Amino acid sequence: MAGCLDQQSGGVESPASIDFVLASAAFPSPPKVALRLLELCGGSSASAVEIAAVIETDSALAARLIRLANTVQYGAGIPVTNIQAATVRLGTDKI
Repeated sequence: MAGCLDQQSGGVESPASIDFVLASAAFPSPPKVALRLLELCGGSSASAVEIAAVIETDSALAARLIRLANTVQYGAGIPVTNIQAATVRLGTDKI
């Protein structure tokens, strides 16, 4: 798998360093995504599939939710690897 070009040193970054940057960055969610999630989670008729579809449009939010779903507090010993599973594990109150 090819890395990304490092702007400062002119070298190639490893995927691990890119993952670290993405995991530690605090990218805000676009207001449109946040508003749609509030609408879906506020109603009782939204399915995990519908909520996951909205979350998948924001990669930073998706990464944060998967990370949260895999914490000791929520992780049931089985790692979550997709947004729909993270949505089910966390529930609409946490999302």
